[in-house]
Amino acid sequence: GAGGGGAGRPPLLSLSQLAAVRSEIELLDSALQQAAGPALDVAPPPLILCEADAHLGRPTLEALLSSAGYDGTGGLLPPPGGAHRTPAQLLDGVEVLGLYFSASWCAPCVETTPLLASAYASLRSRGKGLELLLVPQDRSEAAFDEYRGRMPWPSLTLGGQLPAALMGHYQVTSLPALVLLDKSGALISTDGVRLLRRHARAFPWSCVPPPQTPHLHPLYERLLRTAPVDPGQAHDLPRYLPLDFLSQPAAATSLAEAVSVLRECDLLCTTTAVQAHSVLNTNFLKVALIQHTFTCALPMPKPEGEGVGAVLSERVCLWRTPMLYAQQLDLMLLLQRICEHFAASALSIDHTRSLDGVRMAVPACIAAVADVVMRQIATDKPSRVCVRLRGTHDSSGYTIGAAELARQAAAVPVHTPELNTARTCALDYFAAQASLPQVYGWESSNALEVGTVRWVRSIAQDLAFPADIGNVAQYIRDVDHLLIKNYPEFRCFRDVCFYFKLFLNPQLEAFPSKAPYSQRQAQLTFYFYQQHFYVGGYATGGAPQLLSAKPRVRRGEVTPLHRFSSRADPNAYTRPTRIEGEDDLLHMWELPDFGDKDVENASAKALGQHDAELLLSYLTVPYLRIPLVVSFFSSEDRIHLLQVPKLQALLDAVLFEPGGHLPARSAELEPQDVPASAPELLGTPHHLLLHELCRSPKTLVEGVLRLGHPATGPD
Repeated sequence: GAGGGGAGRPPLLSLSQLAAVRSEIELLDSALQQAAGPALDVAPPPLILCEADAHLGRPTLEALLSSAGYDGTGGLLPPPGGAHRTPAQLLDGVEVLGLYFSASWCAPCVETTPLLASAYASLRSRGKGLELLLVPQDRSEAAFDEYRGRMPWPSLTLGGQLPAALMGHYQVTSLPALVLLDKSGALISTDGVRLLRRHARAFPWSCVPPPQTPHLHPLYERLLRTAPVDPGQAHDLPRYLPLDFLSQPAAATSLAEAVSVLRECDLLCTTTAVQAHSVLNTNFLKVALIQHTFTCALPMPKPEGEGVGAVLSERVCLWRTPMLYAQQLDLMLLLQRICEHFAASALSIDHTRSLDGVRMAVPACIAAVADVVMRQIATDKPSRVCVRLRGTHDSSGYTIGAAELARQAAAVPVHTPELNTARTCALDYFAAQASLPQVYGWESSNALEVGTVRWVRSIAQDLAFPADIGNVAQYIRDVDHLLIKNYPEFRCFRDVCFYFKLFLNPQLEAFPSKAPYSQRQAQLTFYFYQQHFYVGGYATGGAPQLLSAKPRVRRGEVTPLHRFSSRADPNAYTRPTRIEGEDDLLHMWELPDFGDKDVENASAKALGQHDAELLLSYLTVPYLRIPLVVSFFSSEDRIHLLQVPKLQALLDAVLFEPGGHLPARSAELEPQDVPASAPELLGTPHHLLLHELCRSPKTLVEGVLRLGHPATGPD
C-alpha cells in the first residue's frame, strides 16, 4: 500500500530547484516592468460631496499651464523688460489673477488695454496682489508681438490648445474679456474690466457669505415642505400680437378708404384691449386712436338742404356715395363697436376738464357719421328703417337733434384745431336738420316720445308688423323682436344715439363709477317699465348700472347746465351775485381778488378792486373778450399776475373755450340792435380764437407779442 501511494504522487523539489524557480520568476517580473515602463502613482479622483468641495474637481491654473507645456522657465512670455517666470513663480503671492482675453484686431480691446494698464499699475504700486495674464487671440505672430509689447503683464504664447480651452472653460463669447480668479482658482467675476476700472477700491472683490443663524428662526422647520408640491395646471400666457398704430390710412378720400379706416380702427381697439396684460395705458391709447380716426383720418359729413352755404357744397360728401345694403349694415356695425370701445375706455379714466371736450365731440362725430349712413338709400334692397328716417314723399324724415351739443360745447375748452373742426362740422350737420321732428330725445325725457313712436310705427306698417304702442316699445327694447332681428342697423343706430346723448349729460354723477371696463360691458340693455325706458350697462360683478342721458335731480334742486362751469364766465367768480352785464358789476360791494386766501404771501390779493372790475367787465362781452383780456395781461405791471392759478385758468378759458356757435343758416345775418335781441348772432362759425385770427389778427397778434416780451425778458 505504501509503495502504491508513493508511485501516484509527484516527486518533491529540492531546495536548489526551488531557488532556481524563484530566480526565474524574478527575471520574468523584471522583464514585464521594463516592457510596461516606469510605474505611475495615480491618485483616485476626489470625492465631491458639497459645493464647498467643488474646487477639488477643477484643475488649478498651475496644473493647466504645466500640462500645456508652460512648466519650463521659458514657457510664459514675460512683459517688456521682465524676466521669465514659471507658473509657480507667477502665482506666488497673488490674491487675484486675471485672464485677459484680447486681440490686436479688436478695436474695443485696443481702447480697453491702456485703461486696464493704468488700473493695474495703480494697484501694484499699492502692494496689492494682482496679476494679469494675456490669453492672446491674434491671427499672426507679428501683430501679437507688437500688441503684447504695450502690456505690463506676462502672456501665453500664441497658438496651441490652452487659449481655446480657457475660452471654453470660462464661456468667453466676446472680446475684450477679463476673467478674475482668486488664489484658490475660484471664479470671482467674468466682468473684470468693469470691476478693475470702476471698483478698484473694492480689491480683492471677495464677498462674505451671510452668517448662518438657524437659532434665530426656531419655527422655520414648520415652513419646510418635505412632501411633493402640486404646482397646478400649466397656464400659458396669451400670445402677444404687435400693435402698429401707423397701419391706419392717413386720410380717407373715398368710401372704400373710409371703410378701411373704420375697420382698422376697430381691429386695433380690440387687439389693444385684449392685450392689457402686455400693453400699458390701453384705455388712453384707444381714446386717442378713436379721436384721431374721427377728427383727422375721416372727413365729417356735410350738411344737406337749402341752408348750406356754397363753400360747404363745393365738394361731394363721400358718405353719400351710393352703396349696397350690405355695405350700409357693415358700416353701422363698425360704428357701433367703435362707439362701445370709446365709451368703455373713456369711462375707465378720470373725467377731467381737459378730456371733457374729447368725450363730447368724438361721440358727436360718430353719431353724425352714423346718421348720414342711415339716411342713404341702398341701391339693391333699401332698408325701411333708413327710408323712413330719411323721409319719403309723404314724410319729411326725422332727426336725433343736437341742441344740447351746441349749448354744452360752448363752455368746453378745445386745444387742438382738428378736434374743434370736427366739433363744428357735427354742429353744422345737425343744425341743418333742426326743422325735422326729433327721435331718441333721451336728453329731455326717458318716456316713449311722439317722434320716436311715429317713426317706429311707420316702419312697422311698411313691413306689416304689429304697430300697436306695446309692440312699438318692444321694437326699440328687445333685440330678439321683429325689427332688430330683421334690421340689425336699427340697434346700431339706437346705441350710437344713446351714447351721443349720454356724453352730453351735464351731471357728472350720472356716469358709471370709474373702473376698467371692457367693450362687452359697454353693450347696452334697454328695459321698458311704466311707459319709461331704462338703460343698463357696465356691470362690475353684480347688476348692471342704470344709465341716463337726462340729469337726475330731486325736486327743488337746480338742474346743472355744464359738467364743468365756464372759467370765462364772470358768474364763476361773483357767486352768489348774478352778473348779466357790465352794469351789474357796479352794484357789487366787493369784487373778487382772484387770490388764494389760505396762502399768506403777496399773491393772496392778486388784483385790486379797480383791476378786478376791469377784468370782469371784459368777460361780460364774450365776442370781444380775447383781445381785451390779452391786452390786460400784456402790460408790464400785470404780467406777473399769471403766476396765480386762478388767473392762469381764466386766460386759458378765454382763449380756448369756443363760445356760442353760429349756425350755417345764420351766417349771413347781422345783429340789428344793441344789446342784441338774438344772442346766437354773436356766436362764431368755428371758434372765438379762430374768428379773431381770421377777422382781426393784428390786434390779437400784437397783444400776444406784448404778452410774450415781458415774460421772456427775465430769462
